[in-house]
Amino acid sequence: MIPRYVAIQNSGSLLVSLGLDHVLRTWRRSNEGPSQQITFLEAGAYGLALSSDGQRIATGDGTGHVRVFSSQSNQPIGLPLSLSNTRLWAVALDKRGQLVAAGDEQGTLGLWDVDTGRLIARVRSSHASAISSIAFHPNDDVLISAGGDGIIRQWNAKNLEPVEGTMSGHSGGVTRFALSPDATQLASSDRAGMVRLWDVSTADLQQQWQADDNTIWSLAWSLDGSRIATAHADEAVILWDVESNKAVSKMTPHPGGATDVVFLADGKTLASTSRDGTLRLWDIELGIHIGESLGSPGDTQWRLVSSKMTNLFISTRSNGAVERWDILEMETACSRSAWNEDAKRRYLGEGESPQACVGNN
Repeated sequence: MIPRYVAIQNSGSLLVSLGLDHVLRTWRRSNEGPSQQITFLEAGAYGLALSSDGQRIATGDGTGHVRVFSSQSNQPIGLPLSLSNTRLWAVALDKRGQLVAAGDEQGTLGLWDVDTGRLIARVRSSHASAISSIAFHPNDDVLISAGGDGIIRQWNAKNLEPVEGTMSGHSGGVTRFALSPDATQLASSDRAGMVRLWDVSTADLQQQWQADDNTIWSLAWSLDGSRIATAHADEAVILWDVESNKAVSKMTPHPGGATDVVFLADGKTLASTSRDGTLRLWDIELGIHIGESLGSPGDTQWRLVSSKMTNLFISTRSNGAVERWDILEMETACSRSAWNEDAKRRYLGEGESPQACVGNN
């Protein structure tokens, strides 16, 4: 089998190949892995956000603190921002990474200026229970939050004053929501296995369907808005056609349950996380697993965010690790690769030629 892409690290210790059989393989002479640890939070890493320009990353920990990092240097920006003393499942950055918002397990919502560290506003009991999901609308005028009370609320993104547009009806409590690519619709999931689609401007319910009889932990829109992927507690990720509400494909396994899912920027690949601590890549059209599972079994992988411009994605673990994954980003791989004849022979054998990085073969 001739690989579609092959890249080798300068030291020759790591070869990564993606073949026509959709198998991603790593071949290494050392213990080097396919991810880079951005930081390690002693209190665990839960909520996660990436600014739209890809420059800043925000995380929420188990003791009510938000930390913001540069995605270029992995260095922290300012000091930790304190909201409470409970776990932060929900974190959001505005599109320029200048504002960060977070919600805790007691329903408290906070908003900060990232560069100065100033707390702009705090709303206690913004929800009757834990805040599970928050996001800035792309126009940055509105912050949207959802909670275990089954309610989705909208807030002024400058001062957290409530605005019209409450969406309610999730009897099982909202687990996550996601805005459509054009930000006109909002998809939400709950613990009762229901998916609902809302009109953002009117807060009217447009569609709903029973996707499961168990918890759906997360969901995400495809880049063209035609499909939605849902991450299920019963160990599956399901891809749905939005117009018909019909399942297109079911992707398993996800040991312990699927916890999060994102579409990558290539429009062809899904990334998903599981309670067992592993991460998987999937071919969207074929609905098949690409290569071996990534990461090491153990502490749960809870959250994923992906870049809108590259195939880079980031994950958080309950043990506090925040990791960057760029194994499908060819530009990054090629910038640090050099062709190694010995490694090529060991993988391909004699007489076969891969499609490799231009200028590195």
